[in-house]
Amino acid sequence: MIQRIQSLFLLLAAACYVWGAFLPIASLYPKQAGEEHWILVEDGTETPVSEYAYSAWTVSDTDGNVIARTAPIAVLELLLGVCAIVVLFLFKNRKLQAKLCLGHVFFGFVLLALMLFVYPDMLFPKHAALKGVETVYSLWTLVPMVGILLVYVAQKFILKDEKLVRSSERLR
Repeated sequence: MIQRIQSLFLLLAAACYVWGAFLPIASLYPKQAGEEHWILVEDGTETPVSEYAYSAWTVSDTDGNVIARTAPIAVLELLLGVCAIVVLFLFKNRKLQAKLCLGHVFFGFVLLALMLFVYPDMLFPKHAALKGVETVYSLWTLVPMVGILLVYVAQKFILKDEKLVRSSERLR
């Protein structure tokens, strides 16, 4: 039935993935920050000026010029959102639904690996403009992680429903 709690979890997971595709992932700062990379705030403290903004679609500088494209991250996030909606409507086949949730969690971890390790550590240093930058992750990076957690919890409730249906059929 589509009125189960796992439907709510899958719907929220889809919203997390779609929302995460349009939120910033991190800010990139120069590692050797000189005087020109720091600004004085009104309360007397100095804060670093972000050189680049890292999002699911691109890495751009403060003027909006695109330095590198990171579209595979955004495409994977949107695909995971669509997949969560598809899994939601497979409520008549709970075994398939549970297997797809498990695969969904795997690809969610692939997404996190792309966002947190592959692009910042392996691909950004290959760009001349992005050499020697420090990555400071945004709080919005947690949104896809919440999506993975919601799909995992939905899978547990799907398996619980399957067990309940099997036990009731056995009593007949």
